[in-house]
Amino acid sequence: MNCPKAMVWLWLVQQARKTGKLAVPVPNGALAKLGVSPDVKSRALRQLEAVGLITLGRRPRKTPIATLLKLP
Repeated sequence: MNCPKAMVWLWLVQQARKTGKLAVPVPNGALAKLGVSPDVKSRALRQLEAVGLITLGRRPRKTPIATLLKLP
């Protein structure tokens, strides 16, 4: 499908289910392996937060923590 923003959401859901935790760190490297650039990751996280699917814990110069509010 080649939709990197959707890949971010799917990756977040997969990580939450895999770890059993709703708070998921979102490193650049893990998503880069799936073809998602850091810029696209940032835009996707902002959009997911804007529509109420996640909240973001932003830390200066650190990996953001996304907390899923709803699991599909």
